[in-house]
Amino acid sequence: KGISKKKKDRMVFDEKANDWKPRWGYNKASKDDDLPPILEVAPNADPSVDPFEKKTNEKKERLQKQKNREKRNE
Repeated sequence: KGISKKKKDRMVFDEKANDWKPRWGYNKASKDDDLPPILEVAPNADPSVDPFEKKTNEKKERLQKQKNREKRNE
């Protein structure tokens, strides 16, 4: 019937990094580190605060908290 199984390659070429990367898993090729171009902001939010910077700072704080938890569990 013309249906044939085709095995996917593990490594794919990432055009952003100009390098071969795994299709899935750690350091995968399709990983987008870019922030979304549009962020919804509450109408009562402070207009002087940059929402993109706020989001990155919150992520850094979460990562630092996680590292502290890991250290405490050693």
